[in-house]
Amino acid sequence: MSALILLVGLLVLSYLGSMLRGDRTIRGFGLPSGAEYVFLGFVLGSHALGIIPAELVLSFEPLLVVAASWIAFIAGLGYTQIAGRRIVLHRALVGIIGTALVGAGVGASVWFALPLIAPELMHDRVLVAGGIAIVSCASTRQAVRWVVQRHAASGPLSDALADFARASAIVPVLGLSLLLAWFPNPKLAVFSFALRASLAWGVGVLLGLVALTLIARGLKRDEVWGILVGTSLLAIGVAARLGLSSVAAAFAMGLTLGIASRHRTELAAMLRPTERAVLLPLAVLAGALVNVLEAPAIALLIPLAIGARFLSELVRGLWLLIASRSARRAGPLVGYNLLSTGDVSLACAVSISLSFDRPAALSVLAVAAAGVIIGELIAPVALKRSLGRAGELDMSADEPWSRASDAPNDGAHA
Repeated sequence: MSALILLVGLLVLSYLGSMLRGDRTIRGFGLPSGAEYVFLGFVLGSHALGIIPAELVLSFEPLLVVAASWIAFIAGLGYTQIAGRRIVLHRALVGIIGTALVGAGVGASVWFALPLIAPELMHDRVLVAGGIAIVSCASTRQAVRWVVQRHAASGPLSDALADFARASAIVPVLGLSLLLAWFPNPKLAVFSFALRASLAWGVGVLLGLVALTLIARGLKRDEVWGILVGTSLLAIGVAARLGLSSVAAAFAMGLTLGIASRHRTELAAMLRPTERAVLLPLAVLAGALVNVLEAPAIALLIPLAIGARFLSELVRGLWLLIASRSARRAGPLVGYNLLSTGDVSLACAVSISLSFDRPAALSVLAVAAAGVIIGELIAPVALKRSLGRAGELDMSADEPWSRASDAPNDGAHA
């Protein structure tokens, strides 16, 4: 396949993604955040059918960097709001702590098991354990939206799970900035670890304030688009040039606008349709990058990481039962409602695979791809069970393709 054919295919996929995200198509089609496209990319990649060779995918590296960062930018912009309401601060803190517990559990499991299962990766122990923890800890907001839209769910548990999932996005982004700061660009080696880790966030906040100042002048919609695209690309480019996390810089910029801009709702409505249009090509290319033949110890790392995530969800479930009254309605297995990782985790995985030219990075990407697919097969089922147990699920509601209009209470809009 030539680069031109691949580019045309990605553009077509992006167009289909924007349609699938709009009101003109069947809502709920496919898995919650398009994880099936990761599998499609895997099948089309050099390790399977060979239609999209890895060398061709790597030639699209700038596109991958921008796509992963744009996903983070949208996640940051919508971080503080869900369906027109502010995320509850208490729930956000509970969700962040729960996500950190999951990441710590997965990372510790890989860290201590690595000498036994993959001694050849000991020189990349920080990268493997830290990277797998980053891509395995968060919960995608799309899974909650998918179930809520399909079955007209509403109530305190639906809102709480949506808040937990939304709040979790900041943990892998923060972890990614720490991981890249641990392996600094030679130009930044003279600075302290803390300064390197915070520099990407500083770039994002600074350019977010610049965009905020320009947007506050009351510009037209087309001019606002130009400001958002221009400042976000500048943030991504500066961070990438310095060897920092462009995902963290974009997320920080979006978060700054989401907190400080009085036009946050309008901005989120503008950018929301682009989310799936960017995510689907990113998922296909990420799947094509996965190479199980060159990824060290992948046959052991995938079950280890998935098993550690399942056990860690039990710990998160206990934490949620203690810290959230609404979560108690779901029972002790409430953590499995948040098992799906999704878009931000995939963006972090792609960033890791591009930032480190090491076989260990391929193992992290393969674990992330497996986690996205497995999580999205299990989480919706667990969500339906929990919401039904809590009496918030209307199984008699019309399916989404029979409704004339969008259900406003999705619990997870950007």
